[in-house]
Amino acid sequence: MKRFLLLFLIVLSCGTIITPQLKLKHSPPALTAAQNYTHTKADLPTEMNVETFFGPIHITEPLLIELLHHPVLTRTRDIDQHGPPTYFAQQPTFSRYEHSLGVFALLRMHKRPLVEQVAGLLHDVSHTVFSHVADHLFKTGNQINYQDTIHHWYLEKMGLASLLARYHLSIEDIDPDQPEFCALEQKSPKLCADRIQYILHTGIVFNKITHGELNVLLETLHFDGSHWYFSDQKQARILADLALHFTEHFWATADNLAWRHWLCSALKQAIARNLITSDDIHFGTDSAVLTLLNTSHDPYIKEMMHKCYHYPQHYVRTDPSQSYDLSEHPKLRAVDPLVLLDNEVTPTPLSQRDSEYKNKLEETRHIISHGTYVQWIES
Repeated sequence: MKRFLLLFLIVLSCGTIITPQLKLKHSPPALTAAQNYTHTKADLPTEMNVETFFGPIHITEPLLIELLHHPVLTRTRDIDQHGPPTYFAQQPTFSRYEHSLGVFALLRMHKRPLVEQVAGLLHDVSHTVFSHVADHLFKTGNQINYQDTIHHWYLEKMGLASLLARYHLSIEDIDPDQPEFCALEQKSPKLCADRIQYILHTGIVFNKITHGELNVLLETLHFDGSHWYFSDQKQARILADLALHFTEHFWATADNLAWRHWLCSALKQAIARNLITSDDIHFGTDSAVLTLLNTSHDPYIKEMMHKCYHYPQHYVRTDPSQSYDLSEHPKLRAVDPLVLLDNEVTPTPLSQRDSEYKNKLEETRHIISHGTYVQWIES
């Protein structure tokens, strides 16, 4: 209820509703397909191979096969992992679908229970269009992921309750935050399958690590039933350095702050003009909504999208001692991997073994805590 009240307030804040020239007239295909989902076991293969970031996986479990064919998961092929940088700066990327398959594969490689594999496969399906832009559109902030707050509701809307019930599971059973799913999720800065996958995948697409180096790293990565750890300190440092690099130079940049502001402004105007609905944001795809925004005749939407695509001309980064129009304190996406070497009994964090890394971690933490500030350049 709070979600829809907020959306209503957003509409009111955007001014007069005008008859639209173009709009998404129908329910998003993924939502319609989910509501009309009628697959039976006879419609599905009895086994399949899927390509994942960590290599091919052979699947025979009926539940996994059905989920891989369900709209709740196939929709995420068109939800980008990074959002704005992909569309406005042509940055390297991968989809939420690829990320989710990678998380699932990592859990499977380390022989986690099927229910945890299912939770990993579905953990990101509730992401809206443009991924973390929703954290700002719906005002949860960059420390709380909006998709986490709607995950249960989202699975209900996409018909997962009845699907899971046929396999003697409930939506609560596959909640990613279940305490026993300690391979899938851990509190920052500990390693978890989710963080490991997106850090390594981002490293690959940005050519910061090769596939050969990835394979070496994976050979020294272990899960002991409670924690992920490395048996090689050098490999732990490679993963940790990747997280620090992308935190400072990709995930927490001023460009992202500016893009999110302009894209949210365009989305709010599209909502106010009845060009898109809450369903389009929650169950639609990046390409469908982006096409609508890019082809809109609304002057304000056109202005916001122009700024997104020509961002260097429309803002400068500043600091709190100067004039600024927008600020945020980004999320620190650092990790502090546990390391357990031969003849050792207890794993210890990398930062306790490597003073250089400890200093680098503290430096990045200081930079992030300082905040990001931008000032608009008026055209």
